[in-house]
Amino acid sequence: MAYELIAGDLSLDFVNTLERHEGPAPEEVLTSWRDLVDWAAGAGVAAPQVAGRLRTLGTRDPPAAKALFRRAQQLRDCLYRVVTALLAERAPAADDLRLFGGFLAEAQAAVVLRAAPGVLALDLQVSADRPASLLGPVVTAAARLLTSRETVALIRRCDAETCRQFFVDRSKNRSRRWCDMKLCGNRAKARAYYRQHRGRG
Repeated sequence: MAYELIAGDLSLDFVNTLERHEGPAPEEVLTSWRDLVDWAAGAGVAAPQVAGRLRTLGTRDPPAAKALFRRAQQLRDCLYRVVTALLAERAPAADDLRLFGGFLAEAQAAVVLRAAPGVLALDLQVSADRPASLLGPVVTAAARLLTSRETVALIRRCDAETCRQFFVDRSKNRSRRWCDMKLCGNRAKARAYYRQHRGRG
């Protein structure tokens, strides 16, 4: 399955895997551990060989896969609440900050140093031997995003009432309105055209 990666930030793409958060019937894009691994592979988080091994956890150890999938959902819900609070210019809830801090500590514990030309580089590897490491890149992306005042100021939500996905507006004049022009943008323009020309002729 191909997943939409239109937010311009890995952590927001992850938050967007639950559509219409506030609606009466939120739509879950990820329904299983395998879906989560497939999303991570599509997002470039897990190399194909690593993703292949991670998928087998669902059959080798279903309870562990289920627990990790629930943990991923917990992270996603936490990020959603933090992002919406910041967009509303409110302080995120202390419980959410503590929860995200725990995820961040776990991710940082897996960081290793590797040699790079003339320097050392920090590397956060997703490993099939440590399935929980699959969340690490999302957590670190969220930490970078949410601690940058400049980038937080660029976070938007799709104008389409039936969508409301998050994205980072890096357009030249900061006027992006839709998560994807080909999807929500064209639909909105078609509706506007219909309203404008309804009853004519």
